[in-house]
Amino acid sequence: MNLTLPSQLNVTLLVERLETGKFVASIYEFPGCRVEADTRETAIEQVQAAFLDRLNRIIYRIIDHRRGA
Repeated sequence: MNLTLPSQLNVTLLVERLETGKFVASIYEFPGCRVEADTRETAIEQVQAAFLDRLNRIIYRIIDHRRGA
């Protein structure tokens, strides 16, 4: 079974500062992939990790579906 993915996946990272001083980071193309953190850097790190986790779950579902699971 082959699963071909682009070698480079481009997404749009949005970072906003809330009135509370916290930062929100989200991936535009993946609604619901959003985190809130105390610093901009932490928000970016956390949303990257969340995005990669979500992408891995999507890939595994595709593989399982192709296997007939």
